[in-house]
Amino acid sequence: MKRVLADAALRKRITQKGQETIRTVYSPRAIGDKMRNRLQALGLL
Repeated sequence: MKRVLADAALRKRITQKGQETIRTVYSPRAIGDKMRNRLQALGLL
């Protein structure tokens, strides 16, 4: 934690990576795609 507090560039990288993860893994579109793929794999679509 001290390192994160002391290093603005590190904070920025962590923030950007977290935002990217939210957009690509947890966005409504990403969740919908995962649900559709799973339902297709189960033969329900």
